[in-house]
Amino acid sequence: GLHRRTSTSERQVDFIVDSLSPRQRCGHQWSMLSRDEATNQVVAVEGLGGGRPDLSEDHEPLLGSFGNAEEEEVGKTQIGKQPPRRHQPAQVCSLIRTERRMLPGKITEAGHAVESTVAEVSDLLPIKRLPLLLVHGGLYDDMTAVEFWTASGVTPALDNHIVTYAAQDRPDAPASWSDEASALAEIIEANGWEQAAIVAASNGCSAALRLAVERPELVARLVLAWPATAGELVSDTLARAQIDELGPDGATDALVSGETIRGLIDSEIANIDADTVLWPSIPENQFHQAATVTTLVGLLRRPLLMAGSPDPTNKSFGAFRDSFVSMLIEVSILDADDQLAGPAE
Repeated sequence: GLHRRTSTSERQVDFIVDSLSPRQRCGHQWSMLSRDEATNQVVAVEGLGGGRPDLSEDHEPLLGSFGNAEEEEVGKTQIGKQPPRRHQPAQVCSLIRTERRMLPGKITEAGHAVESTVAEVSDLLPIKRLPLLLVHGGLYDDMTAVEFWTASGVTPALDNHIVTYAAQDRPDAPASWSDEASALAEIIEANGWEQAAIVAASNGCSAALRLAVERPELVARLVLAWPATAGELVSDTLARAQIDELGPDGATDALVSGETIRGLIDSEIANIDADTVLWPSIPENQFHQAATVTTLVGLLRRPLLMAGSPDPTNKSFGAFRDSFVSMLIEVSILDADDQLAGPAE
């Protein structure tokens, strides 16, 4: 799976300094963050040795750490639940860091003195998060982002996390996958994002991969979920009839033709440099075949194959929604030490 990093978006953590023995406490610096409920400001409290600080009832513990001059140490944690937050900035506090970084504050008396200072959240151990661009499935049909991502519960579940995302309708009648890629690039640029993690579903995978080929600087990571199989007779026949009727001249071949994925040749996919999560259709079907995912694993430079699920248009998806959303949250985390892990041995 993905390397998991604790985030304040999901857990509220308070280090229990009292769990250390007096000998362990001696010489250790510690710091704790708390939220002043009256002002909604984050207050940094730190000290040297001794027990936990005496916080007033107006301060809600948020997170903390302790360490010494030689090495970082991590204590036991007491984990509670944090209220949901909606569409927060793409930079949040990180609990786990490899380097020691203390908050400003003066220790006036070794062992017991505590001093509080007000700090901005953006100054505290930042985790950088990629925005997510959700690309729904469908091709020349009535599928919308609301029907695919919202009705299935994906975007409501994302609203319970500190994550920035966009889920917009794809073009109704594109002439090519380059048209679709241009539409995705416009969304990224209109939001002022330098890069995004592109989360594509079914035929939307063609748009995402075309974006990665034509505008690689905009694509930090890819999620290819339930990728649509190219060259499947029934699916191609239906798509060609629909595009011939509704699309511009030349659109049919441009959109339906392809090797493993519609609109791309395999050598283009093999040159994509982004970390890519593959989320197959379980069970597979004629439109989303397991062989397509297997071929993509062999083509891509840095693939990560996940367990998969039915797609969001399937009523069975609800049982898998939480695991799918958890994967998206992990994909969004972009920290110096945080990389996608390879497939399990």
